[in-house]
Amino acid sequence: MVLASLATLAFTSIAARFSRTNVRIVLAAAGTAAALAAVLASAPVLLLAGIFLALFTATSANATQVIAATASVPEQDKPTAIGLFTLLYLLGGAIGPALASALVL
Repeated sequence: MVLASLATLAFTSIAARFSRTNVRIVLAAAGTAAALAAVLASAPVLLLAGIFLALFTATSANATQVIAATASVPEQDKPTAIGLFTLLYLLGGAIGPALASALVL
């Protein structure tokens, strides 16, 4: 988790140099590789790599989306906008699985 967080810091510090499309391609590729590692891994090291990629993808996507979401907000309102964005992100992560399990059960 620490390595994924450090990789996220490194990635988000250079992500502004890339187009949004290229950032999304990198994150989609990392997410796909994480899913494939979870499904196809035959060794614990591959599972750890999948966990790393999944954490990197989720945290990097959140960080880069915060930047895009708050780009048009006045400077004095950015802390509030970032807080609201994070709240909604976390609520989605909590409510989504609850709804999915309610639909399945």
